[in-house]
Amino acid sequence: MINEARFGLNHVENYNSYAFLSPDDSVRQRAEEFLLPGSVSSLNPEYTYKTVIGNYGTLFGATNNMYMATAGSNAQTLQALYNYADTLSWTRGKHAFKFGVEFRI
Repeated sequence: MINEARFGLNHVENYNSYAFLSPDDSVRQRAEEFLLPGSVSSLNPEYTYKTVIGNYGTLFGATNNMYMATAGSNAQTLQALYNYADTLSWTRGKHAFKFGVEFRI
């Protein structure tokens, strides 16, 4: 008779953000070059808004976002999968039995 117990954890964390919202100044400044200047802020006249264009690749006949994605939204995915399995194998003469259970949460 053999008893086997297993426990596992699969943790996935994925964060996608626009390049023009990057905390790295060099990345953010380079990405802002692809955005169009918008209007001046009424609350802070020294600030000019940047205009985001939704999928401007279609202007040129392309079906993707070309240089960078400007349509959509920020995406954050956090996923944890806990796995527990317990099996019992029993051999008696010419017969073999195997019973088990597995939980995924």
